[in-house]
Formats: sequence, C-alpha cells, structure tokens
Amino acid sequence: MSDQVDLPMILGETTTEMTNKDRTIDFNLNEQKDGLLSSDTEDTKDRAVDSTVPTVTLCVFAVLSIIITQGINVFSHTTDHFPSFTIGQIACTLAFVFFLLLWAAIHGATICMALQAMVSGHDFWKGLRHHRNRFVSEENMKYIDAAAELAAIMILFYVCDRTDFLPRAEKHYDRDTYWFILLAVFGASLFTIKKDVTSGHAPLLQREQTEEWKGWMQIQFLMYHYFHAAEYYNSIRCYIAAYVWMTGFGNFSFYYVKKDFGLSRFCAMQWRLNFFVFWCCFFLANEYMLYYICMLHTTFTVIIYGLLGIMQEQNYSAVGMRLKFVVILGVIFLIWDVPGVFPVLWAPFRWLVDYKGSLHEWTFRSGLDHLVWIPGMMTAFAHPTVDAWLERLDTMPFKTQYGIKTLVVTACLVVGWVWYEEVFVHPKKVYNGMHPYTSFVPITLYIILRNISSRLRCYHLGLFAWMGKITLETYISQFHIWMTTLGPNENPKKLLRLCPEGYPLLNFSLVSIMYVFISYRIFQVTGTLKHFAIPLGKDGPAKLKRNLIYGPILVLAFFLMAFTMGTLT
Repeated sequence: MSDQVDLPMILGETTTEMTNKDRTIDFNLNEQKDGLLSSDTEDTKDRAVDSTVPTVTLCVFAVLSIIITQGINVFSHTTDHFPSFTIGQIACTLAFVFFLLLWAAIHGATICMALQAMVSGHDFWKGLRHHRNRFVSEENMKYIDAAAELAAIMILFYVCDRTDFLPRAEKHYDRDTYWFILLAVFGASLFTIKKDVTSGHAPLLQREQTEEWKGWMQIQFLMYHYFHAAEYYNSIRCYIAAYVWMTGFGNFSFYYVKKDFGLSRFCAMQWRLNFFVFWCCFFLANEYMLYYICMLHTTFTVIIYGLLGIMQEQNYSAVGMRLKFVVILGVIFLIWDVPGVFPVLWAPFRWLVDYKGSLHEWTFRSGLDHLVWIPGMMTAFAHPTVDAWLERLDTMPFKTQYGIKTLVVTACLVVGWVWYEEVFVHPKKVYNGMHPYTSFVPITLYIILRNISSRLRCYHLGLFAWMGKITLETYISQFHIWMTTLGPNENPKKLLRLCPEGYPLLNFSLVSIMYVFISYRIFQVTGTLKHFAIPLGKDGPAKLKRNLIYGPILVLAFFLMAFTMGTLT
C-alpha cells in the first residue's frame, strides 16, 4: 500500500506516527540537582549538600499546593459563585496548583537572576536562559511549561463555564447571519490555497486534503451548535459520519502500511483521543458520554486495532482481508442491530458509557454511525488499486480521459440526487432511521468528486486544513469557552458573553478568537505532554511500561489526598 495514504485522522490528529525528531525523555528533576549550584566548579562536598535542594523544594511546593487547594475547596462550600468541589475536582486542583507554583518559582527565580546579571552588564535574555538551565534542563522545562499551561487553560474553562463571574447570552438563529459568516470564512480560505504536488501524480486522499475536509465540516458543525441552526441537522449527521469514516480509513491505513501494533502506538492513539477529555471530565465534573464523539472514535479505533492485530498475515491476503471485512460486518450488525445484544454486551462498561444513569445516549449515538467506519477501512484497502486507476486515467488521451470523467461525474450527480430525494430531505426522526445504512453514500460521492480532477488533487485550502488539525480540541472547548453549559453533564445551552449586551456579532468575534486560540494551544500541549508520557527511543518501551505502572499510582495518590481533604471540609 502506498506510503502516501493518509495516516490516522481521528478528529484533529495531525499524525500519531513516531518520527525520528522525537526524543526520549526521562523527566526526573533530581537529575538536574547539580544545576542549582552557583558554580559548575564547586567541589564534590558542596554538590552533595546542594543535591537535596530540589527534593526539599518539591516537598515545599507539595505542601503549599495542599494548603491552597484546601482553601479553595473550603471556599467552594461557602460561596454561591460556583458549586462545591467534588473529589475529582479537588484532585485536579491539587495537580494544577502544584505545577503552577513550580512554573512560577522557576521563572520567577530565573528572572531575578537575569535582572541581576543585566545590572552587571550582561544580556538579559541570555542570562535568563542560562540561569533557568541551572534549575532544570531545557527539555524538562518544556514539560513543566506545558503542564502549567494546561492548568491555566482548565482554570479558564472552569471560570467561564462553572462560575457566575461572566455573563451569558441566549442563542439566536438568523439564516442571513449564519450564511454570511460561513461565506466570509470560505472567502478568506481562498487566499490560503496551497499546492501539494508540483510535478507527477497527485495521490488520492492526501493528508492535507483530508485535513481540509475535516476543517470545513468542523466549521459548519460548530456554527450549527453556536446558532442552534436546527434546520441543518441532517447535514451535521453526515459530517459526524464522515469523521467516523476517517477513523476506519486512517487507522486501517496506518496499521496496513506501518504494521506497528506496539504498545507505544496504541497508547499514543488513546492519549490523543482521551487525554484532554480526562481532565474535562474530572475537573468539570462531567461524565465521559457528554463528549460522546471521543467515545465513538475510541471504540472503533480499538476494534480496528484488534481486527488487524489478530492474524496479521491475513491482512495482506485478498481473500483473508475480505473475510475479515465480512466477519467484522457480521459482528457489528449482531451487536447493534439485533435487539437485546447491545445492552448485554455493554453492561460491564456502564460506568463509562452511561449518561445521567442511562445507556440510551450511547445506544443512540453509536447506533447512528456503527457501520460507516467499515466502508472507510474498505476504501483504505482499495486505495492502491483506485489510485493506480486514477494515475492511468490522467495519462489517457484528452477525449478519452474527459469522456470517462464526465461519465463518472454524471453518475455521481444522479446518485446524489436520488439520495437527496429519497433519504436526506426526510424529517429528523425518519432520517435518523435511514442514516446508519446510507451515510456512506454522500461520503463516497464527495471523495469521487473531490479527487476525479488531477488538478484539484494538487491543491488544498490551507485555512481549512489548519482547522482540521484541531477538530478534537474545538469540539471539546466549544462546551466551555465558546458556549456554556448549565452545569455538570449538561449540553451548552447558552453563549459566553465578553462584551456588553446588544453586540452579538462583536461578542461572537471576541469569543471566537479566544476559543480558537485556546483550542490550538490545547492541541500543542497535548502533543508535548504525550512525548513525556510515551517516551521514544531504544528504551522507550521500558520507560512506557514504567509510566503505566507509576502513572496510575500517582493518580491514585492524588485522589486519596483529595478524598482526605474532602472529608475534612
């Protein structure tokens, strides 16, 4: 299979493929203890004395974190500005305060030292970097910065969504405003056209093209929620199906090409999908199913991993792979379409997939898109064949080439018209019943029409491709810093308001700027911390296993401390 095939494209993921640029990390502040000395030429005795300073400092920060967190916890029980903290919120606050204190102390100390050096005639910025490296290595500082930034972002989420410090506004739908904004964004995107292929054959479904696809769908998906544009419900259902289709296409492509079924790869994917959701669930006291799309992609990602990981030699046999498709199609049909099977199968996971004490939400959401990822896998499997056919088509004589392309486009338009008339125009409830078995039709038609022209395959819209990289982050963040919920486990019913009442478009602009910027920063922080949690290199697997052992222990310790603090309130 061609290496040009798009790798996992789940929501906003740019790639989960491990690159040679990634470096193995061993985050141990004690290894930096010699950097605290005032001179690198101090004798061994002085080093032995000063080597305990980092440990003592960390202990002091831990104690301060407990004191500050307990103060916030007590205040939450006495104020009317936000709800009383849960055990999970106390545990998260404890971690956030610790990293913010650590970050502030390191930067505060280095700034003071750099200012002193500047008074002596030295360059401030060089001094800043030099003195910071005396406390902690540049590599480890990157992770402390990321952890502190995550803490600040989560606090912003809480202030915007859980407190009454900022006002709210009601949603209002106006078709003219809705389409004006969409067309303005599309017009802006035309100034970001980029060429991917300068010579030779432009492959089918290149990464930037699929990122572009996700980007323009995500913008409409978000606008639908912000303005409560209920009339476009059926379109949004198709967009979500396309995302799930990409789960099948992207994961199959990666495992088929790279043959990497290692623990690091699996953990990297789960980290990408669920790291930020983890913090949102605990710090904002939400159930996982509030962010159901994450559960949707996680479920089908795990299934694909198992499907291709078992009997791997059959993946490269035409008969064997087709048999796998038939088997998985039968299994999925049995689970989701045979009455009574679904609740029995998911009974052990009710703690994860229940929403407000019911399995209904997961049954409904997963049922809508339980099949579409399989055509995504099939497309990835057929990719080399179809791409080779496109390459031959592009080299045919002009009349033959455009005659075939005209027939293909005409057939697509006819099929699209039939699907529109017989399926798409139905009311919401009727359409939902047909959607699981027909959603692959508009997806397939879009892929054909987007790729039938060799010239179109060479270009993509950069604005949409950029947006497509952060779709996971924009999906989650919309709940809390663009719109606001009415409390734990509630959907965003109100709009965040940052300017005086009566300026809805100005408020939309201000909130959107903050929202997109924060989403991008979450994307960056998630990637940075992934390299800490899932080390690479020769000893990467060993360190990952170590992290998988000590990580849960550390989380448990935070929750035990939080439980103790909660009982003392």
